[in-house]
Amino acid sequence: MGLDLIPVHLRERYRFAEREHACSILAKDFPKQFKDILDCLTAFTLKKSYITAAGQNRSPVPEAIDGFFQGAAPVLAKKSGRTKPKNREPIPLIGDPVGRGWKEKKFDITIEVDGRSVPIPTHKIDNFLQIQGDARGVGIEVEWNNKTEFYDRDLNNFRLLRQLGVLSVGLIITRDTELQKIFNGLGKGNSYGTSTTHWDKLIPKVDGGGAGGCPLLLVGMGTKCYDPNS
Repeated sequence: MGLDLIPVHLRERYRFAEREHACSILAKDFPKQFKDILDCLTAFTLKKSYITAAGQNRSPVPEAIDGFFQGAAPVLAKKSGRTKPKNREPIPLIGDPVGRGWKEKKFDITIEVDGRSVPIPTHKIDNFLQIQGDARGVGIEVEWNNKTEFYDRDLNNFRLLRQLGVLSVGLIITRDTELQKIFNGLGKGNSYGTSTTHWDKLIPKVDGGGAGGCPLLLVGMGTKCYDPNS
């Protein structure tokens, strides 16, 4: 089954790949999380205004997606540690203002060696939601326009948390490489260079074993997600 569990209308708009039966695990063991993911991808549109927005602390793309899962107002207040520029338009809400119960999550992990606690550093996950009453959960990272080393960080984090039994599936939402032609046409090609996070940079890192055996669902936003009139 695999990717066939994703509705056709989404497979027509986004690029998908999975590893270690991620879709089957989501559909069977994490139906709420899977529904939230599919609903978010359905609601999201890559607006022209997101791409042409003036430089700022964080792109409107991850803000909009995180807002769907966590609730728009808390995410914007938390993610931006400063006042927004005066020319910055509010991020349009997608989904319910209260979100879907996902949270940004930092794990505090230690092991004991000869009676001494040794911390195991992990990076926070953008969006995380557990099974009710269980430690296991699903993690979502949104990598829109970062250095490609962020992929290494995310995949390594997924690998470690999977080994520790707290993460069952890791999801990375990124941009498809084909969007570069749209960026170029808008005069933003230099802001979204080929050396930053996009699909063709992600897949070799995944295939190189960056996430170990952690089940992964990878999502690429392509040209069919783009609305030039918004």
